[in-house]
Amino acid sequence: MRCPACHSNCLILRTRVITDYLRDIEHSCKNDECGHIFVTQQEYVRSIVKPDVQKDKPISANA
Repeated sequence: MRCPACHSNCLILRTRVITDYLRDIEHSCKNDECGHIFVTQQEYVRSIVKPDVQKDKPISANA
């Protein structure tokens, strides 16, 4: 992630789980002259390939 203020690289300070599919991510700009700290969100949107195993379906011993 780049800092939206100065476009320098950032560090992830912490993440906070909102739901199983959404997180807040707190970033800190690595540029000491900037010092920007900001939050982004990471969200599950969709699957590209459907999984072979479902949460409610038992795993087959023959697999």
